[in-house]
Amino acid sequence: MNDIEFIKAFGRYSNIICTNEEIFISKNIGLLEDNLCETDIVRIHKSYMININFVKKIKSRYVILLSGKILPIGAKFSKNVHNLLQNS
Repeated sequence: MNDIEFIKAFGRYSNIICTNEEIFISKNIGLLEDNLCETDIVRIHKSYMININFVKKIKSRYVILLSGKILPIGAKFSKNVHNLLQNS
C-alpha cells in the first residue's frame, strides 16, 4: 500500500503505479476508491487517484508527484483535493 504512487483508470480496469512496478487489475477506479477510503490514497480526477505521501507540489489544476509526473485535478474534485493536501 505504501508503494502505490498513483492509480490510473482504463474503463473497467485500473493501472496501479507503484515505486518499482505497475500492476494492471480488472477493477474500476470507483470500486478502488470505495475500498481505499480509509487510506492516504485519494481521488483527484475521474481517471486518477494519488497517494498523498508522494505529492511534491500542488497547483490549482494539477499535482506534481515526487517522481516528476504531473497529474490533472478534475474540477469536481478540486476543492476536496486542495483541502486534503493543505491539511496533510
